Amino acid sequence: METTVLLAVFGGVLCGAAGVGSLAIGFLWWQSYRRTEILRSNLGPAVPAQSQSAAQATPPPPPLYNKQYADYQSPNVSPSAPSVPSPVPAALAQAGIGPGSVWLDGIGGMVAGQRITIYKDETLLGRSGVCDVQFHDLKVSRQHALLRRYNGQYYLYDMQSSGGTFVNEQKVESQQLRDRDQIRLGDSVVIFRRS
Repeated sequence: METTVLLAVFGGVLCGAAGVGSLAIGFLWWQSYRRTEILRSNLGPAVPAQSQSAAQATPPPPPLYNKQYADYQSPNVSPSAPSVPSPVPAALAQAGIGPGSVWLDGIGGMVAGQRITIYKDETLLGRSGVCDVQFHDLKVSRQHALLRRYNGQYYLYDMQSSGGTFVNEQKVESQQLRDRDQIRLGDSVVIFRRS
């Protein structure tokens, strides 16, 4: 939010005229407020109604930023290294991937051939410089999706992106991820991996 306020002030100064500058400041503040409200809202499951047995088999993903849960964990921003050496192949160990690690393997678009290791409990995916994982793809929204760890499981949330977020070629609002799920944001395609 502080970054947006600075951008708003800078935008007002750049615009020069007091009326235009005030209008720019108001617009940028409104965008920041709207984005904050979207992030804080509970997205809930966007999965179409299924049979009772299928609905009971997969619990709905948890809402975003709901601290009422007893097991809520604040985002961890520092990577944690395993305390014991892991029996992983040398190539993966050199890339910092061990037991319990999560990473994205790029297979299409601008991320093809890249490996992106996920260290945080909440990882923002998008085109903007503020995102934890940047996609240099014009079809990816500035803040496109959020990858969140909750109770040892990973969930992907669409952040009301213009192009949509797809898991295994199905458009999703929120989805629990499993090893080898294919995620598509714009023209960029990654494979969710978990050791």
